Amino acid sequence: MEDVHLRKTVSSAFELSGFTLRRDAQNLLVEQLRPIEAREREEWLDKLTDYVQKQSLISSVIEKEHIETAIQKCLRKGLDETETIFNVINTFNVPRFTFNIETKKFTKACNTSPQQLFAPPRAKAFLFRDRYTILHQRTARHELFTPTIMGTDRDNSNRKFKLQPVEFLLSSSGRLNEVIVLGLLTQLREGRYFLEDPSGIVQLDMAYYGNANTFGGPSIVSLKASTKLMQHEKGNEDAMIVFLADVWLDHFKVMEKLRQLFQGYSEFPPVAFVLMGNFLSSQHGSFHSSLLKTHLRALADLILQFPEIVDKSKFVLIPGPTDPASPNILPRPSIPRHITGEFLDKIPGAVFGSNPCRLQYCTQEIVVLREDMVTKMCRNTIHFPEAGEIADHFTKTILCQAHLAPLPLAVCPIYWAHDTAMQLYPLPDLVVVADQFNAFTASYMDCIVTNPVRKGSFPKSDFSFKVYVPSSRQVEDSQLPTD
Repeated sequence: MEDVHLRKTVSSAFELSGFTLRRDAQNLLVEQLRPIEAREREEWLDKLTDYVQKQSLISSVIEKEHIETAIQKCLRKGLDETETIFNVINTFNVPRFTFNIETKKFTKACNTSPQQLFAPPRAKAFLFRDRYTILHQRTARHELFTPTIMGTDRDNSNRKFKLQPVEFLLSSSGRLNEVIVLGLLTQLREGRYFLEDPSGIVQLDMAYYGNANTFGGPSIVSLKASTKLMQHEKGNEDAMIVFLADVWLDHFKVMEKLRQLFQGYSEFPPVAFVLMGNFLSSQHGSFHSSLLKTHLRALADLILQFPEIVDKSKFVLIPGPTDPASPNILPRPSIPRHITGEFLDKIPGAVFGSNPCRLQYCTQEIVVLREDMVTKMCRNTIHFPEAGEIADHFTKTILCQAHLAPLPLAVCPIYWAHDTAMQLYPLPDLVVVADQFNAFTASYMDCIVTNPVRKGSFPKSDFSFKVYVPSSRQVEDSQLPTD
């Protein structure tokens, strides 16, 4: 009886505005308004009719999609279209900004041609030039290199320095003392190191290289300044993002533990589950893609058993080194649609991201990488540190270099035209690097770097994972109970 009265109320509200509701549109409205108290329904109907009137309608007959659009706009009232609460940005959609030396500003690259995976040779030169200019302008703004302010005392504690280009060294005929040069350390000839910048190259004498302390010491506009998103972020204290790596879908035990995980979070679903590959425990040759498709279908069926999680949580799946279908070059595209199509049809809130991938939650920026980067850096370091934790050295290296992979291209190949997506400047709030190294969480310059699981694997680490709480900016260690 109540539904009949509600249907009449809905129809009357739209008829007064000159509209006629289709049956499916009316059913949707009744379903949405039923849980609302009677005194609030009239207010919601007034809002919905206003939003329907603002749409570009070709007739007075209201379809279901018109009502869905009005409901979405009604719920998002107060937020701009670009102020998204949660967003996944694929590597290949990252905007490219370059530093203009003359204006001393970052400007968006004016490139009308689409970015190619295999770019022309000049893209490789731009790759190193852009890395250098970012670090140079960042260093030049440090208090040690900024000009002295007129009227201040020039004592030793306020001593200033000047960054010189390589060409300054090449043009000098005498001995120079206390010259500071910023450049790229290169090995143009075997056994010999050179310092290179856009102005030239100079060979280095490594005979005096010792154990000196070289360590020292995130739309069109940034959403970090959004007051509305900041209020949402601070007000939602229970929001969390769950990170897992090496989720082997072909292991029965892993699927059982995922069921246990989803069941535990079913009452209070997190903002997102970030699942990183590899998604199969081993490679299966020509059957790899079809097998992965089958197990993704099984994962979707498992998730559908928890409606609260399906409705309220996002699923972000990031490919690992052995997942299809791309070579061992970063950034790695997302898993192809012909493999993920069935999963996406069943779980509309899922996103198959690239590797690395960027996540934005309210005002916070998160970068996720699935690569054995700690291992590669340890194997290729020129001078291995004798003191301190490896995790701390790794954190400082990638943040100070403002790059996810500060390694030679022969060690870690990168698509030249997409090196921008590997940069960490400005610094994000959180960097997640899923590596075969031990699990760790470190912080440097207000940026958190974490490896979500021990030995880089969800099953090998006794089903441990990390949980990030944005409101408190804390990374929590979590583990499923063993049988």
